[in-house]
Amino acid sequence: MSFTCQICFDEKSQRLELPHLATGNGDVLRKLDCNHPICMECLATHMRVRVEEQRAFQLRCPMDGCSNELFEQDVQRLVKKQVMSSDVFQRFAALRARDFNAR
Repeated sequence: MSFTCQICFDEKSQRLELPHLATGNGDVLRKLDCNHPICMECLATHMRVRVEEQRAFQLRCPMDGCSNELFEQDVQRLVKKQVMSSDVFQRFAALRARDFNAR
């Protein structure tokens, strides 16, 4: 199923699904996929820029007003799909660990 990415406006055939996500003890981190039509490349760019800005927490879907948060698992999936470099993932994980430990 193709769609028009709402960031770059190109016709795309794949988007990164943002499935239900919970912690090991059952706390819900993300209830449902927002299904916003954003291509993987634009989502990867959005996440990479946030990491460059050292903003690894409260990283959300780039659609205006969307509350779906993006997590390490999402970054890992972009790396596996070869849309994002593993360096960005490592930096993202380091920022989250550093900020968490500083709390």
